Amino acid sequence: DALETRCADLPLEQQAAATAWLEWARQQADLLDPLRKELSELTSLTVELPEWFTEDSYNRPNPDWWTKTDSE
Repeated sequence: DALETRCADLPLEQQAAATAWLEWARQQADLLDPLRKELSELTSLTVELPEWFTEDSYNRPNPDWWTKTDSE
């Protein structure tokens, strides 16, 4: 908003460029603003898991050097 106010003081040829840049910058900021999106996207607990992921792979402990492997 401050930049928009400042643009009024620029020469006419610079005002057009500044206004175009300001519009682009606002569009980019809106893309990053989570509140500009559908709020259900922010509150959804839906998680997409890879097809290889199973409950067993989640609960399996990470092996350490004490863990006996199948090759031993």
